[in-house]
Amino acid sequence: FHDRCAHLLDEARKLAAAEPYQSRVAAFRGHFDRMDAYEKARASMARGDYSEAAKWGDEMVKCVQRVNNSMLLQEAGPWGGAMSGASVAAFARRINSWIGGAKGRLVAMLPSAASFRVDPEGEGIVGRWYLPNANIRGWKNLHMTTAWHNRRIVTAEGRRYSGVAWYRVKLGLPQTPEGKVRVCFPEVKGTGVWTWCNGTYAGMAEDSGENTLTVNVAGLLHAGDNLVVFRLQGEGGLSLPPFLFAPGTSTAFAENIQDLSVFPSEWRFRLDPEGVGAQQAWYKPDFSGPGWRNLPVTTYWDDSIGQYSGEGWYRVSFRIPSEVKGKQMILRFGAVDEEAWVYLNGEMIGEHTTASTGQTIHQIWDKPFDVSVRNARPGEDNLLAVRVRNAAAAGGIFRPVRLLLMND
Repeated sequence: FHDRCAHLLDEARKLAAAEPYQSRVAAFRGHFDRMDAYEKARASMARGDYSEAAKWGDEMVKCVQRVNNSMLLQEAGPWGGAMSGASVAAFARRINSWIGGAKGRLVAMLPSAASFRVDPEGEGIVGRWYLPNANIRGWKNLHMTTAWHNRRIVTAEGRRYSGVAWYRVKLGLPQTPEGKVRVCFPEVKGTGVWTWCNGTYAGMAEDSGENTLTVNVAGLLHAGDNLVVFRLQGEGGLSLPPFLFAPGTSTAFAENIQDLSVFPSEWRFRLDPEGVGAQQAWYKPDFSGPGWRNLPVTTYWDDSIGQYSGEGWYRVSFRIPSEVKGKQMILRFGAVDEEAWVYLNGEMIGEHTTASTGQTIHQIWDKPFDVSVRNARPGEDNLLAVRVRNAAAAGGIFRPVRLLLMND
């Protein structure tokens, strides 16, 4: 099919002797090449080669640039959102950091093949489907390379299945993993991934930053054959194979972090409709000016000031305990609608934007994210400032912000 499409596009190019046909054929060729690169990126991800996947994401960007006509691109097919080249490349590089980067080192890829069963009546826990000797008669063979609805997992009425489902994966290991080991779920179409290893409950996967789910499985796997079982609720399940990784020393997880609980529920807030706050250094500790008010950071700013699209600034003073001096800390934002730039004591320390993530505002507005803390002043007053830009619907910091201490 691929070769046939490529041949037909080559024939169309030869027949398109003049405009606008030449440009239209070029647009469709660009869309074809982009989708070809996208499929190759997904195939690389399924193999666990996220470095190669990132290169194919970059190639997708080049396909769009070669056409350079937005109207023709829209006619040729979908180009934006999660299927944009920038989004694919950013996603691949983010996951690759857990495999061969600062966040972790690959221990083993889980096979993509799994035994699968939906659980609309919630029978799995009672029936102990997580045990190695569980009766799996009637389970389907499924590959964790796309959402389950693409594998024709439907209800009795023929609708897409949405609900609880189970995966059983056989994993062979040449040796027993030592030290800290976790399972990473690169792409989950659902929530609440419960995990068992060889019949023992490991826990529920947590968001370990940047919307990446992981769970601790240290001490639960051994050399030889293992059974790993996942239970989740969602609308598509595990659409890329999970993998085992050894966390880097700078990575914080629920079992080794402490919430310092330093922030009040209300911060100081000021509208910035002209977008002058960054130029006028509203993030500086010694900045002062009129127009600031108290505002909750657990709800949209629209709930307090009415509908507003544009930029706004949050500021909060807080004190860090002196005993944490020299230890690593992170700021964990529950979500900021839509883009955020984070400043501590007058210095920008991170951002969660379309530029930094490679994703659209519609993809990042409700996602949690972490910012590594530097230039903090334990035992003294600190000033945290957050510049927020919102372009559509409600906006602002609408989920809690926490300062987390990493313990050894």
